[in-house]
Parts: sequence; structure tokens; C-alpha cells
Amino acid sequence: MADILSDVLGRRITHNKISVSEYITLLEESRGLPRVHAEFLANVEGDLGKGSEEKLIAASTDNIIKGTTTIREFFEKNKATWSKAAP
Repeated sequence: MADILSDVLGRRITHNKISVSEYITLLEESRGLPRVHAEFLANVEGDLGKGSEEKLIAASTDNIIKGTTTIREFFEKNKATWSKAAP
């Protein structure tokens, strides 16, 4: 996804994997979240990184709703969200 977003935006986007504890610190210090909320969000993200979402989808394939928009189309449609404002 970073490569697709890089192409859409015309600048290099990279993904840096961080630990759950690093994410908690980021959410607390940079985003101002209370620790309990930061821990909750970071742990949810950590579980997703370990495949919890895939397990859920695999367990309930009869309830899957698939969209028709590709990730590239989504990024192109929402390009302004990630575009840097001019100084």
C-alpha cells in the first residue's frame, strides 16, 4: 500500500513497523490520548497485526461484504487527505 500511495502522491511513503509499547507512547505523547485509550488502541492494532482480522473473516465468510473500489482508487479519490499543504 505504501508503494501505491507513493505513486498516487508523487512522493515516497514508507511504512515503519513499531511495537505495541512504542505505539502506546506515540499515542500518549504525540496525540495526547489518555494511557487507557492508547493501550486499548495499540493492543487492537497489535492483534490486527497478528492476524485477528483474517481469523474473523475466515470464520464468517457468509457475512463478508466486498466493495468494488480498489485501494488505488480509494487513494486517488482521497488524495487531498495525504497531500502536504504548501508552506
